[in-house]
Amino acid sequence: MRSTPREQVLQLLVVEPAGLSAPDLMRQIRPRISQPTLWRALDGLRAEGRIATHGRARATRYHATTRIDLPALRSLRLHQVAARRLAADPELRGIARQRLQKLRGTNPHGRPYQDRWEALLSGPCPRCCVR
Repeated sequence: MRSTPREQVLQLLVVEPAGLSAPDLMRQIRPRISQPTLWRALDGLRAEGRIATHGRARATRYHATTRIDLPALRSLRLHQVAARRLAADPELRGIARQRLQKLRGTNPHGRPYQDRWEALLSGPCPRCCVR
């Protein structure tokens, strides 16, 4: 599952304390995107207050406004890996359901996420890799 250009930009900036320039971002985003697509992503993130700029013209560097997104990014990646594995091997669903039951007992605060996984596991297999 590919991330959108906006997600990729934010992910790259969150882990780069010194920020990145537009050419640096263009080199790292996969699949490659056009410059107008990058500008739209940067403008949208700037309008939301999720990134800030420093410098002007070709010297402009983009920075994530918060580093708090790092745990959320890690969690997202772990969930994506789990979803890919489930999509590749549907027989893992039984193991996933057992782990989900165990998690429900040990982490009652994670109920919204557990409910979402339950819905995905109960649905048709291709839904496992959505989102």
